[in-house]
Amino acid sequence: MLKKLSIFAAIAACGMCMANEAAPAVQTLPKVGYVTLNSGDYTVTVMPTSNYRISGFAYQNKELFLSRGAASGTNIAPAVAEKLLSAKITVDGTVPAKVTAAPVKGNKVELEREALYGDVKITSKYTVTAEGLSWSIKYKLESAAKKPSYFYLYTMAWSPKFKEFVYSKKGVNKSGKLTSSGAWVINDDFDYMGVFDPERKVAAISIMKSAVPGEMRKNAIWDHKSYHKYFMMHKRPAWKAGYESPEYTMQFAAINTDAADWQKNVDEFIKAKGK
Repeated sequence: MLKKLSIFAAIAACGMCMANEAAPAVQTLPKVGYVTLNSGDYTVTVMPTSNYRISGFAYQNKELFLSRGAASGTNIAPAVAEKLLSAKITVDGTVPAKVTAAPVKGNKVELEREALYGDVKITSKYTVTAEGLSWSIKYKLESAAKKPSYFYLYTMAWSPKFKEFVYSKKGVNKSGKLTSSGAWVINDDFDYMGVFDPERKVAAISIMKSAVPGEMRKNAIWDHKSYHKYFMMHKRPAWKAGYESPEYTMQFAAINTDAADWQKNVDEFIKAKGK
C-alpha cells in the first residue's frame, strides 16, 4: 500500500512540475511595415508583407542591398505563390514575446523563416552579428508537380551606386565595370565576390561558404539601371518528392576603402577570414 501511495505521489509531483514549466513562447510579429535587425555596424531589413523576405542590408547606414520595396530571396520561374509557414526572431538566444517596428538589436540577431513555394518548402535563416550577415538556405521538395524552368537559390538587389566588381574562382580574380547597361556580367562560379562604390568608398563582399551547384548563368549580376540584381542560378535536382537539400550558406560584409586599393583590400579581408 505504501509503495502504491509513493508511486501516486511521484506521479502527482511530476504532473505539478510539468504544470509549472514555462509554456513555449508565442511570438507576436508585425504584419506590415518593416522590421530591422541590427548588430554592430550592420542592419538587415525584412518585409512582413513579403513573407519576411530580406529587403535591405546596410553597413554604417550605407545601403548595400536596396531596401524599402526590393524583396530578395529564393525564386522559381515560372513564378508561383509563396505561403509563409512560420517566422521567428531570436536575440542572443532569447525569443522576445513581441517584436515591434523598433530596431531589434543584439550581439546575434537571427530570423528564421519557413515558407512553401509551390512544390518547395524553403527554410531561410538570416543571422546578423558584428561580423556581417550570414544567410543560410535549405529546401525540401514536398511534391513534384512540375520542374521549374529556373531555380534561383539566392537573389538580391545591390545598390546601383556600386560601379565595379571583382570575383575569385579557384584563386584567379576577374574584374569589370557596372555601367547600368542592362547586360549580364560574371556568369560563372565563384568563391567570393566584391562590388565597389567609389562615391561612398565602400566595398561589399559576398562569400560562398557552401559550394552551390550552378547551371546556365550560375552566379550573375543583371547590370540594370535601377539596381544591380544578383542571381545564383541553382542546378535543379531530380524533381522528386522527398528530396532534401544540404544547407547552403553565403556570408556578406563590407569594408571602407579607397578606389586605388579596394580589390587588394577585399582580398586581404578574405585571407583574414580564412577563405
